Amino acid sequence: MPRATLPDISNAEASPVEGGPGLCPLRLAVGSRRAPKLEGVRAAVRQLFPTLKFEGQGFDSFVLWQADVLSGVAETPLDLGALVEGAERRARTALRGAAESGFEPHFGLGLEGGAFRGAAGGLFLQSWACVTDGRRESLGAGPALPLPEAIAARLLLGESLAAVIDDTVGRDDIRSREGTFGILTRNRLHRASIFETALLCAFAPFDCPEFYPEA
Repeated sequence: MPRATLPDISNAEASPVEGGPGLCPLRLAVGSRRAPKLEGVRAAVRQLFPTLKFEGQGFDSFVLWQADVLSGVAETPLDLGALVEGAERRARTALRGAAESGFEPHFGLGLEGGAFRGAAGGLFLQSWACVTDGRRESLGAGPALPLPEAIAARLLLGESLAAVIDDTVGRDDIRSREGTFGILTRNRLHRASIFETALLCAFAPFDCPEFYPEA
């Protein structure tokens, strides 16, 4: 596994214990401080921590360490390889950064959103998640949303989706709220729920290890 670059620890912080008494919290390092990603993480982990085990140990709560880390890919990735790479790098970097800060995480989490070309053409918006415990990594993805041609054309010219969707809708910082998913589904889906789904999928090998034997 390539050595990840440490995040700027000065922007890192740990949240209070959530979900229970905190006698044995699940410790998670998240490679982002953006609100929809953290909201998605919390929604997923509230469902996971009662059944998840780490080396046979169960948990009664959870706590997040969070830091903005570099993904190593474009602000809006435009292919599946870059989406996966961004999620992997964020997870590895968060795990290592949190460990070196003394947080002792059980897992590092990386979340990356972007676009990819569909088999019949056009761009689809999708979010990917990576979970790592330092030995194993697992990936999961959320649903794919077809992007309007006018938005896709601007992305292919090098503009970021954040700038394009703000300009299209006439509002600022949509990605920190409902995101493009929220705009294009009338909030039936939103950015946090997409990351939640991707993370639940990525955690499957750790949460149901009986179906995923280690090589």
